[in-house]
Amino acid sequence: FRRVLFRSRLPQAWSITRGTPSVVIATLDTGIVFNHPDLGGRLLPGYDFVNSTTRSMDGDGYDPDPSEPFDDSDTTSIYAWHGTHTAGILGAIGDNMIGVAGVTQNCPILPIRVLGSNRNGSVYDLAEAIRYAAGLPNASGTLPVRKANVINMSLDSGAGSAVPVSVGEACQDAKNAGVILVAASGNQGSSEPSYPAAFDD
Repeated sequence: FRRVLFRSRLPQAWSITRGTPSVVIATLDTGIVFNHPDLGGRLLPGYDFVNSTTRSMDGDGYDPDPSEPFDDSDTTSIYAWHGTHTAGILGAIGDNMIGVAGVTQNCPILPIRVLGSNRNGSVYDLAEAIRYAAGLPNASGTLPVRKANVINMSLDSGAGSAVPVSVGEACQDAKNAGVILVAASGNQGSSEPSYPAAFDD
């Protein structure tokens, strides 16, 4: 952790800002553990956009509970708690003697579940979740209590996969609404483009 901390120059960044409560960061991932002690007070109500009951692992489709449906016995899975891990990178509370310190210390986090079992999801669900995060009309028929200023997607479609047009349109809509979008790139160890990171914006 110390090597990551200094290679990313976080101490220098923190001397300028540790984030602000006026900037909301949405994380589109496997969901969240709401009672995690290192995220206390940082989480906004989010939404579950895993529509497939086969993938959802919670017995239903879209619903207002973005909790990760894993239990403590699932800690051997490489996919367990990925959304909570990502939220911790974005905003785990610092200087509390628990876990790690996130990149931001003050930005609220909007958890949105788009990935189910084995981190599988659908292009349609992802596109609708992007629109939800940006405060735009979407298939859930609801909007977040606060729209995101930044959307983080630690996910990709796989190197060389077909361009998911609906996701590209959703990203463009979110950008037009003033949202900054960030997505994973390079997870496949390939020079082939992966989406949504490979979209021009």
